[in-house]
Amino acid sequence: HALTVLNYPTRTIDEYCKFVGNGVMVLFKRCLPDDCKTPENVEKMKNEFRKYYSEHLLDNTRPYDGIKELFDALAKENEKRKADGVSEKELLKLAILTNKPDNFAHIIVNTLFPNTFDIIYGSREGHERKPSPEVINIILKDFNRENDPRESAVMIGDSNVDIFTAQNAKIHSIGCSWGFRGEEELIAANAEFIAHKPIEIYEFIQKMN
Repeated sequence: HALTVLNYPTRTIDEYCKFVGNGVMVLFKRCLPDDCKTPENVEKMKNEFRKYYSEHLLDNTRPYDGIKELFDALAKENEKRKADGVSEKELLKLAILTNKPDNFAHIIVNTLFPNTFDIIYGSREGHERKPSPEVINIILKDFNRENDPRESAVMIGDSNVDIFTAQNAKIHSIGCSWGFRGEEELIAANAEFIAHKPIEIYEFIQKMN
C-alpha cells in the first residue's frame, strides 16, 4: 500500500517475506528502489504504513493451523503443575518478543490470543531490536528468572533473526518451518530444533522441563 501511494514499484510476495524480521524501518528501506533509499523516503513510507496498518491490523491476520492447540496444551501443562503443588518458578511463562511496533503487537496478540501471554514486548524507543539479546534479558528479569539457568528458556520463531536472538541470549532455539522464511534459513542459522508442526514445540518444552 505505502509503495503504491508514494508511486514506487511494488515487490513480490517472496521479496516481502525475505524483507521482514528486522523491524519496519529496515523493511521500508529494503522495499524502496536502490536510488530512493533516503532517510526522508523511509520516513514517508513509515508514516503511510502506520496510518494504513493501524486501520487494517487484523484484516488478514490469522493464527497458523495448530497454534491454538499448542497454547491449549501449554495451559493444561500449567494446570497440571499447579495441581501438583509446584513452585511459581516451575510454571511455564509465555512472552511475545517482536520487532513489530509495540502498540500494534499488543492489539494483535490480545485480540487473537486473549489471556495467553504474560508479557508482550514489541519494538520500543530506547531498546534494541532482535537479534540483540537485550529484551530477552529484560523479559527474564520481569519473570524474576534472570538468575535461572539459561537452559530453562527457549526462543521460538520462523526466521534466522529469531535464532540469532536466542544464540545471543544463550537460550534454547526452536525454528518453525511453516513461517515466512522456511526450513533452509533456519538450518543455516543453526537452529537447535526445527518444528514442522506446532505440537512439536510442546514436546520439546516437555523434555526441557
